[in-house]
Amino acid sequence: MNFQKQIINLIAKEFEKLTDSRDKEKSTYTMSDIELSAFAMYYFQNPS
Repeated sequence: MNFQKQIINLIAKEFEKLTDSRDKEKSTYTMSDIELSAFAMYYFQNPS
């Protein structure tokens, strides 16, 4: 496994540890998925 995948897996595991206080019946996406999406937007910045 390359370094980039290792870092992303480590970050994903840390995000899974955070609590999600939302109502699970009203939530489509997990908090971990939302946090990984935010990380991706930050990591793969568009120079524009």
